[in-house]
Parts: sequence; C-alpha cells; structure tokens
Amino acid sequence: MRRRNVVATVSTISVAVVPLVAGCSFGDNKLRRASDSDEPVAAASPSTTSTPPVPAAAPVRVAPPPRLDRFALTEADLAGEGLTRAGEPVRMMLARLDDCGAPLGAARESYRASWRYPTGATVLQYLALHPGGADAIVRNTRGALACGRFRLGGNTFRVETPFRFPGDDPAGLSWCAVGERETTCTSLVARGEVLSVLTVSAPAAARARAALIRLAPRAASALDRV
Repeated sequence: MRRRNVVATVSTISVAVVPLVAGCSFGDNKLRRASDSDEPVAAASPSTTSTPPVPAAAPVRVAPPPRLDRFALTEADLAGEGLTRAGEPVRMMLARLDDCGAPLGAARESYRASWRYPTGATVLQYLALHPGGADAIVRNTRGALACGRFRLGGNTFRVETPFRFPGDDPAGLSWCAVGERETTCTSLVARGEVLSVLTVSAPAAARARAALIRLAPRAASALDRV
C-alpha cells in the first residue's frame, strides 16, 4: 500500500512537471521569434568633434604715402643754402595768403615745411592738392595782389610788382611784399592739381629776393618728379 502511494505521487509530480517545462519552452520560442523579428539596431557611431575652420586673417593694407611728399624740397635741393629744418613737416591746410588775404581754396591734401637760415631768415614751402586744378588759384592771386598794401602783426606791407627771373616757371607768379621790419618774397606755381607756394622772409628786402630767386626754380623742378 505504502509503495503504491509513493509511485502514484511520483507519477503525479512527473505529470505536473511536463506541462511546466513545456510552458517554459513555448515562452522561450516566443521570445526568440520576437527577437528575430525586431529591426536591427544600428551601431552607435563614434562621437567626432568637428573643429570649426579658422577664418584666414585679412591682408594688411599699408596706406600709400601722401602724394605731395615727393614734391617737397629735399636736403639735396637745399644743399649749399645753410638751412636747418624748423620742426617736422605738418599737413595743415593754408586757407589764404597773408599777402592781401589771397584765398588758396580748399585742398584735398596739404604739406607745410619750413627752414631757417643762420641769419634768422626763414623759408616756407606749402604744397596743396586741388582735384579741380591749381591754375585758377594762381590767376586769382594775381588779381588779389592789386590790393597794393596789407597789414599783418601791426606792420604795413607794400606789395611790389610781380617780377620774372631766369629759371622761373612761365606760368608762375612771384612778388615781394616790403614791410617796415621784414620783407617776404613769394613764388606760386601750379602743376596740374598741385599748387606750390614758396615764401622767403628776411629783415632785408635784397636778401629775401635773392634767396627766392635761388630756391624757386628748385621748388618748381620738384613738381616734375614722378
């Protein structure tokens, strides 16, 4: 009796285990089929950090030197005069002449340099760029000098008749203004758009005139530099 019960119990357990194992097998198959039917997952690409391109540096542009510098009197031009420069050149426009207040017009560029003689006499060079042409300024100055006299710094100056001299510019204009304690002699030359003004100031009228006659042809020749 007891042995039959044990056998029966074992049989019952065996029967119960079979469905359980079968159930697990079915579940595994279902999971396997579900796994087989899934879309393939793409492998993650390695992370790459892109470096933004560095913009190329803009080319450095060097401004060309002002046009008027090449027309300025040089040490070679002034050789033998005993002149020393009175300060550095400046780019300051000269609106009018002291002589009769003759207007020089508005300039796009300007250049002013001065020198001094051991005697105390001075030389001033003024260059100006006039896009419309500088010839009209020379003509207008000739007319303005008809004032005859003008006052400057408490002194009265008498404008002498314009004169010519060997080597001067045919279209230029040169004159002296004689004052009580000083005389100034000036030469104006126009070359296209460039106006050249050269003035010599000295206590003695003869010295101022002689220095202008020596220097004016050199200043006019400088305007032909390329």
